[in-house]
Amino acid sequence: MEETTKIILIEDRQEFADKVQAYLSKIKSVEFLAHFYSVEEAFESPFTEMAELLLLDIGLPGINGIDALPTILNHNPQLAVIMLTVFEDEINLFNALKNGAKGYVLKGDCFMHLEQAIFQVKNGGMLFSPTMAKKVLKHFSWRPLSKIKITEKEKTILKHLSQGLTKKEMAFQLNIKYYTVDSHIKNIYKKLHVRSNVQAVCKANEEGLI
Repeated sequence: MEETTKIILIEDRQEFADKVQAYLSKIKSVEFLAHFYSVEEAFESPFTEMAELLLLDIGLPGINGIDALPTILNHNPQLAVIMLTVFEDEINLFNALKNGAKGYVLKGDCFMHLEQAIFQVKNGGMLFSPTMAKKVLKHFSWRPLSKIKITEKEKTILKHLSQGLTKKEMAFQLNIKYYTVDSHIKNIYKKLHVRSNVQAVCKANEEGLI
């Protein structure tokens, strides 16, 4: 039996929530647990602790999605979070990533990218809507050089991380072993003093490494 990913949605618009739920119902590898209208409501439900992946709106009644991220992840550290939003600005994008989001998908094109985003994030990667991916890469390319010393191979790995690739995909593209990719990522974590792919990409951005 195929393993499923348990998903919850926090979204205050019923019409859009219904569309998301209908979309997810067609994906065999997904188990939709619950829809909540606010973060506060989600915290009252046991489904929040059971979930493996959260689709999170930003503009919510009460605490907004980005501000709620640290509390959500403290509540369930294993939860992967994909922002599902109308906001296309860099401030919300990078604040979401810094607070722990692993994906940023725009509502306007979400039904073209959401299934892939779920797959990527579940397998340790990241995924952005194309518009947001361009902002990420453009922002990285404009940063000054850093004093942190990383190898060319590590820089390549960081670039692939910023594109949301999984370790398996990086190993295939770079024609190296999976454990070699894993070793490079561990070295990157150690040099940047981070503990996740998202933190590594954000720190690399801040330090101008990519």
